[in-house]
Amino acid sequence: MNKFVLEDILQSIKQVDGFGSVELYIQNHIVTQITVRNIKKTSSNTPLNANKPKQTLDKPISLY
Repeated sequence: MNKFVLEDILQSIKQVDGFGSVELYIQNHIVTQITVRNIKKTSSNTPLNANKPKQTLDKPISLY
């Protein structure tokens, strides 16, 4: 691996903002592509069904 590829890899790692990944694609022992992925984490602790009305059994249900 030459010096320029190593510099590109280090620069790619620096581009990850908090959470993410760097992928190296290699063909015939040569790095052909560097992919940087940044992941945005949500800060919400609200469950997915929080806006769904709650079902309660205030009155008995007749099945017949």
